[in-house]
Amino acid sequence: MKAPRGSTIVLALLVSAVAWVVADDLAVAATDLRIEQRDDGGYHLFIRAKSGIGSVLLVESTKDPGGVADNYAYRAELWNPVNGDEKRLLNGAFIDPRAGLWSLIDSTPEADAQLGSAFHVFIPWVVAYGYSWSR
Repeated sequence: MKAPRGSTIVLALLVSAVAWVVADDLAVAATDLRIEQRDDGGYHLFIRAKSGIGSVLLVESTKDPGGVADNYAYRAELWNPVNGDEKRLLNGAFIDPRAGLWSLIDSTPEADAQLGSAFHVFIPWVVAYGYSWSR
């Protein structure tokens, strides 16, 4: 199945946004990543698990310099078997699974032939962010 043209652009932006992430002294380089397009409606992002990285959450790449406006995690519109059952903390509490908010998150590394141990995030061709009651 061929992805819509827009998803190629989104994927390119996602790769560039995720290709170099630094938090404290932790770094994730392009060699720590693999993206596969499969026939299940999206992409599979694998990120090498490293000491000190407990989970991976894909978020929008903009941040309000004043810290006033929120920024949001990307979400799948439908449950998926890769990340659909992942628990996500928001403001100190787990999001109720009945809310139907499936963040693009992984907290459980799995064995990977290329990367050793890797987080695995399913990225559907269409992602959601923000909420209908806010920006």
